[in-house]
Amino acid sequence: MAETRRVRRLGGLTAATLSALLLCGPANAAVVWPSSDSSWTAVQTGSPAADYYDPNGPTPNAVDVIGLNSGGTSYPAAYWYDDTANDNLYFRLRLNGDPTTQGGYANYSWQIVLDTNLDNSVDWALQLVSSGGGSPNLGIYAATVGGPTWGQVTLSSTPAWATTSLSTNVRATNIGANIDPADNKNDWFLDLAVPFMAIYVVTGLQPGSASRAAVTTSTTHTAVNKDLPGALGTSSSVSSGWSNDLTSSLNHSPEPGTLALFGLGGLAGSWYLRRRNRKGAAARRAP
Repeated sequence: MAETRRVRRLGGLTAATLSALLLCGPANAAVVWPSSDSSWTAVQTGSPAADYYDPNGPTPNAVDVIGLNSGGTSYPAAYWYDDTANDNLYFRLRLNGDPTTQGGYANYSWQIVLDTNLDNSVDWALQLVSSGGGSPNLGIYAATVGGPTWGQVTLSSTPAWATTSLSTNVRATNIGANIDPADNKNDWFLDLAVPFMAIYVVTGLQPGSASRAAVTTSTTHTAVNKDLPGALGTSSSVSSGWSNDLTSSLNHSPEPGTLALFGLGGLAGSWYLRRRNRKGAAARRAP
């Protein structure tokens, strides 16, 4: 419980900082979605690098992230796009079905989990939350428990940054095609847009920082319990399932006027991770 309270205080601090940023800085620029599918870059994994794939997985199809190579044609499960003109970062997930319901999104969470210090644990999650009874939001949530298995990952119940403007920052598109041989329903793209400054200030990442991502879905915004990376299960180690280093996608430098705020973001994000890591190390040493 004490750890959760620390996250909430951190979330309140960074949210207040971000409010000022988004009201007066370039991070408040409009969300302009890529004009064509070819503008997106596939997330890569492995060595040699290959597109990020995910086999047919859980039900319902709305929470089944899917990607495969069919007949020599690659259909990646995840993409990213760097909008340098508007200081936004976009992620795209390929889903095996429609994530929407009448007037909103199905009662689940779609997650881009991040390992921001390459320690084989979940540190943060950018997630579209339509579960849990609160207002649906797109937010950045701290991990209070980062592993060691995917089933043990626990996310804070309170976002460190969030927006409820889902009609602006989230987009769901019927692809009009199906790559899953097990059904005949169309796949969907789910696109998420987040200001670079929200990522930098909340997580403490800097332009060019090494980090990795994985794509997951869940019945709740505080856990990872539906679709896991690749063919992994909840008992699988968090050391598996990550993308390659995302330095190229997080190498965006915002406008000069906002650079001074990186120091606050770095202190806040690094402080939280140090506290969590020290607590985990003490627990491992305990008899």
